[in-house]
Amino acid sequence: MRAAILLAATLALTAEVPVIRSAADLKRELRAEDSPHLTDAVFKSERRLRPVLRALLKDPQFTSAARYLLAVIAEPKDIERILTLSPPPPDADDFQYWRYAVATALIQPTTESGWQFLERSARGDYNDGWSDDGAIQSLQLNGTARSQSILRSLRITPGQSPALADRNLETAAANIAKVLSSKTLQGTDAPRFNEAGDKALIDLTFVQGLDRLVYTATFHNVKGFWTLRNVHETLQMLVLPAPPPPKP
Repeated sequence: MRAAILLAATLALTAEVPVIRSAADLKRELRAEDSPHLTDAVFKSERRLRPVLRALLKDPQFTSAARYLLAVIAEPKDIERILTLSPPPPDADDFQYWRYAVATALIQPTTESGWQFLERSARGDYNDGWSDDGAIQSLQLNGTARSQSILRSLRITPGQSPALADRNLETAAANIAKVLSSKTLQGTDAPRFNEAGDKALIDLTFVQGLDRLVYTATFHNVKGFWTLRNVHETLQMLVLPAPPPPKP
C-alpha cells in the first residue's frame, strides 16, 4: 500500500482531478488503480461525500479506503466512529494505510478510545510499519501531560509542541512545519479548500540530501482559527542530481 500511495502522489503531477457526484462515482474511483487526485476530489466535496463514506465503512470491499479518506478529512466524530469498528479483513482492499491516517488525525483525542488507540499504535501493537510513527507524531504534537507520559513510557523524549491554530492559514502551516521534520523545509503549496471554504489541505515539502518528503496537513477553520486536524506523509522519493554535462 505504501508503494501505491507514493506512486499515486507522483502521478498526481499530471493527472486530472476526477469528478465525483455519487456513490457509484466514488466506488469507480476506489476500484481504479491510478486515481492520484482521488483524495483532493473527495476532500473538495467532503460535505456531500462524507455520508457516502460513512456508509462504505460497512462494506468490506471499501471499508479501509473509507477509513483513510475520512481520516484525511478529519472530522472528530468520524474518527470516533472509526475507532468503534472492528478491524477490516487483511485482504479487504489495498488501503491498510488507513490506520496510520487515523493515528495522525488523533492530535487532540476527545475520547478514551482515542488515547488507547494512540498508545497501542505507538507501542507497535499493530505491526504495520506506519501507525507507530503516526501515533508518536500525534503524541508529540499534542503536548499534554498524558501524551508526554505515554511517550516517556516508551522511552521517547517529548519534544516541543507547536501552536496548533492560527487566524492565518499560512502561519498555521508554517508553525507545524517547524517541528514536523528535522529535514529542511523546501516550501509549502497553495491551500486546496473544500467547497465551503472552511477546510484546507496544504502540502509541506522537506528535503535532506537526495531525499524529498511531502506531508499533507488538514486544517479546519474553528471559530476563526485554522486548526490542525491531521498531518501525514503522502510522498517519499529520491531526487537524483542532474547528470554532468558531456565533455567537449
